[in-house]
Amino acid sequence: MLGGKAYKIQVGLVLFMVALSYGMSYRVHTCLYRAQKEFERKEYGKAEEILKDCIKKGDHYLLEYLLAGVYMEEKKFGKAEKTFKACISLNSTFPRCWRGLGEVFYKKGLFEKAGEAFLKAYKISKDSNDLYYSSVSLLLANRTSEAFSLLKKLVSSGEPDRSWMEAYIYAGMKLRRYRDVLGVIKRLIRETGDPKWWKVLGDAYVRMGKIDEGAASLLVYSLTGNLTKDDWRFLGDVFSSAGVFEDAAAFYEKSGSGKRCVESLIYAKLYRKAVSKAETFFKKTGDPLYLFLKGRALFEEGRYKEALEAFREAERNDFKDCEMYLFEGACFAYLGNRTQAKRYWSLAEGIRKCRGRARSLMRSLEVGP
Repeated sequence: MLGGKAYKIQVGLVLFMVALSYGMSYRVHTCLYRAQKEFERKEYGKAEEILKDCIKKGDHYLLEYLLAGVYMEEKKFGKAEKTFKACISLNSTFPRCWRGLGEVFYKKGLFEKAGEAFLKAYKISKDSNDLYYSSVSLLLANRTSEAFSLLKKLVSSGEPDRSWMEAYIYAGMKLRRYRDVLGVIKRLIRETGDPKWWKVLGDAYVRMGKIDEGAASLLVYSLTGNLTKDDWRFLGDVFSSAGVFEDAAAFYEKSGSGKRCVESLIYAKLYRKAVSKAETFFKKTGDPLYLFLKGRALFEEGRYKEALEAFREAERNDFKDCEMYLFEGACFAYLGNRTQAKRYWSLAEGIRKCRGRARSLMRSLEVGP
């Protein structure tokens, strides 16, 4: 067994051989060793001094690489960028310098440049993480199509990481490549058991126009429990966009969105149910909006006198909206009272958002039978 001075000589010989194998002089290797020790002790100032002094006597790409790492730890990103570029100028085939440059750009919010730097690192290293970092950066730079192509390569590998699959789904949904991501969504459902993927699957199916499959998936999601109000509202939005208004109304009610619930029932032509829900929500909240919605439901059912009563009750509760004036005028028009119809449409005409419709209605009244 070697000991004392003999041991130090042996270690020195080993370090020298390692230095030669990486194309470094013994001096450079010693600088790296000393700086690395200070780096590990978080003595970044001392590490910086050692490296800068060594670089003055003869540069090497690993010296620049370690110095850039010191600047990253000190959050001196401007200096880190310059130093990583110096590393690349000395050895453009060293992937860690490109990776470090990508990280600098990412931290500075220069996502497009970050994506390109990480991609250059990947082309040298063939490290899947570099490809993933590139794709995420490109996503943030709104280069979604390019990011999707890179992510597709990742998820096609034998055992893709979950984060790769999630990013692939996100990009695919954004690009409306629903068919491409279905298999990966289903895989995450099988492998993770996370119910949120049923929600994503249902959304994808609905957007593809496969309403039955979408509804089935979303119903599975709704049965998992622990849904937030936002989740219920999302389900309502999806079913509403698909024209399944009765189910949408039930989801909106669970989300606490009474307005959307009643409106969905009106769209579903379930007018009596809409009237009942509007009355319930008014009693619960005191919001006169529900009296207006009650009037809308009665109007759609052709119960114009009752609709007017609901609108008047809304007015007595200080509800003011030109939409209601339009409906009140329409009720009077259907009841044959043109004078009152014109009066309410004139009120609506005085409010910008209803002006065009009010004028059209008044013109139709003038040319009508």
